Amino acid sequence: LLGAEAAGRFPTRRDLPLIHAAAAAMACAAAAVIWSLGHLRDKTGGPERPRALRATATAGSCVAAVAYAAEVIRDRAKPGQTAPYLATPSGLLKVVETFLALLLLGLAAEQGAGAGPEAWRWCLGIYCVSFAVGVLVVGGCLGGWGWCGWGGQDPSGTRRALGVYAALGVVAYGAAVVLWPLYGFREEMGGQARRPPGCSPSCPWDRRLLVALLTALNLVAYGVDLVQTGRLGHPLGQDWALRGGCDPSWGRIGP
Repeated sequence: LLGAEAAGRFPTRRDLPLIHAAAAAMACAAAAVIWSLGHLRDKTGGPERPRALRATATAGSCVAAVAYAAEVIRDRAKPGQTAPYLATPSGLLKVVETFLALLLLGLAAEQGAGAGPEAWRWCLGIYCVSFAVGVLVVGGCLGGWGWCGWGGQDPSGTRRALGVYAALGVVAYGAAVVLWPLYGFREEMGGQARRPPGCSPSCPWDRRLLVALLTALNLVAYGVDLVQTGRLGHPLGQDWALRGGCDPSWGRIGP
């Protein structure tokens, strides 16, 4: 992508580099957090040089995350522009939601949620379904399916479908944001209210807390997505997708 931009030959689809940058930003941020939890807190790793290298790896991940995020902010769709749906704030939120669901699915499975309390199994199912549906939505947009863009016969129906998707996400993650901490940190439910003393650097309690925080973050993402989806169809709002014509190389988003 950098070579194509330097040569003045931009990618034919604007959403492809944006999705890559958004996913890379979240991956680097997640790596910085998980790496620091498991390695920077470990004081038994030998002399100072390896520990300094581990800190450098964490700092590098943070810098990469900021750089990718800056690329997303720079290249995302602005009000009044004709752009693919995934380049709009609502579309980029779909990528964020899907990546967070994947991360939550892996962390919850690592904590043994599948064999844990029934509430945790429900949370695991929520993460799994939201990831699978998110992949279908993002993949459909990249594949140019008519239901994703705004060039179909029924754009209002598409808006309603995307709104229902975001609303269901709010309901599902609203339940998960209550159930996971309830059975993870309430002692009467079998959890641990405080971090155990002498817990290892890769302490399960830390991972449980991380799952709880990421669940709340995805709930916020779905809530903002619901608001942005409503603004796409508002005549006075900043509707990125309903203005301008349809360029086939940029996705089917014309009025």
